[in-house]
Amino acid sequence: MIQMNEVLGIVLAGGQGTRLEPLTSQRSKPAVPFGGRYRIIDFPITNCINSGVGKIFVLTQFHSASLNQHITQTYKFDLFHDSFVDIIASEASKGLTNGGFSQGTADAVRKGMKHLKSVRNATNALILAGDQLYRMDFNTLRSIHSDCNADLTLGVVAVARSAADAFGIVKVNDQNQIVDFWEKPGDTKLDPEWYVSEKLQKQYNIPKDYVFASMSIYLIKLALLDQILIEKPEMMDFGKEIIPYIIQNYQVQFAVHSGYWEDIGTLDNFHKANLDLTFETNGFDLYSSDWPNLTRPSLLPPTSLKDCTITESIIGDGSRLDKCSIKNCVIGQRAIIKSDSKIENTVIMGADWMETPEEKAKNIENKIPDIGIGSNCVINKAIIDKNSRIGNNVTLLNKEGLNEVYADNYVIRDNIIIIPAKAIIPNNFTL
Repeated sequence: MIQMNEVLGIVLAGGQGTRLEPLTSQRSKPAVPFGGRYRIIDFPITNCINSGVGKIFVLTQFHSASLNQHITQTYKFDLFHDSFVDIIASEASKGLTNGGFSQGTADAVRKGMKHLKSVRNATNALILAGDQLYRMDFNTLRSIHSDCNADLTLGVVAVARSAADAFGIVKVNDQNQIVDFWEKPGDTKLDPEWYVSEKLQKQYNIPKDYVFASMSIYLIKLALLDQILIEKPEMMDFGKEIIPYIIQNYQVQFAVHSGYWEDIGTLDNFHKANLDLTFETNGFDLYSSDWPNLTRPSLLPPTSLKDCTITESIIGDGSRLDKCSIKNCVIGQRAIIKSDSKIENTVIMGADWMETPEEKAKNIENKIPDIGIGSNCVINKAIIDKNSRIGNNVTLLNKEGLNEVYADNYVIRDNIIIIPAKAIIPNNFTL
């Protein structure tokens, strides 16, 4: 692993994450559990550490307590190295035009710049989103950036024109420079130069009628970033303001990413990205030996499976499943699923603790189910958040195809049933 001591990692993790509610009602989006044992934030941090970027700041703001706890308990380095993963919370400072909460991604970096500049020998900033799932060796990005003496180098991915309205797309020239940027073009007809050229199609094995979309991965000269943030205090967002400004005024290169990449911005994307993990040929690879995915060790006992039928699924440590049928599911740590339950196409986040006999006796007294999923339940296409309690004989199928439903103990969005954290679903409930 090559150390990139001159590169400072900056992970943006302060957004409200409203499109992932209710999963983000009490936690930030990067802190949402993912893949049975991880948090979403683990993947950009993993990419940094595996690429040799050892000095990383995570910028937080909304519902940050859970994220802060995870980072401080997970990413610990020994005393004899100068690597770190540190948190910069949004703070009010004298001299800033806007002294309150950050008003966008660029404003978050502006507010934390005094801390960023204090890192010795850091000349480039690697700015990453905290809510994306991908594997990337940032040395490729750094090589292009250095060889071309670029002011800014963007990570880009080729997408079909039909999907381009969800991204900021870029126009490139024959020198592999980015010369223009268009934020979410919608149905507007594009001129031919916006499409990937035949030369680049062959070079990167890209189909015809594709365009390059920004991955919101930016490697930028730190001094230039500081200068722009000072001179342009009205610019609050990277994608909408800072990046287009730099493209029009400075030298900008790009690095093409050809592997798996998913922006986990909606419940539908979150649900799909989790279930994609169960198909190693289509989804993100959790099992690569040369690129370990990092997270907090669990120290949990092995999972117990008693007379179960399980296909195409992932099950976290410390879970106990009894005489149930599981198909295409991602099940988190300490999950409990009792006899004769049938669960398909569902993400179950598990629990933060294992209930004691005394706690279970208290549950009987209070007439509430134990944490987990009871007996004889049927569940399909759902997301069940941590520490929820689902009783016996519960059916969660959304048979009527409801959407945008908000109840005290469940939500339906994107045609997915979501059971919020700590929710209680009583015996014999049907949806």
